[in-house]
Amino acid sequence: MNPNVEKILKLPAWQRGLILLAVVVLVVAGFFWGLYLPAMDE
Repeated sequence: MNPNVEKILKLPAWQRGLILLAVVVLVVAGFFWGLYLPAMDE
């Protein structure tokens, strides 16, 4: 297993939740960025 993954798994639950939340926010932001930016250029 990846050492970074092991480090994350050893973190307290709330810190894992924060990391997960950050990842989800980045993915959603990237999705909307890709969706709305081309529409605004028209």
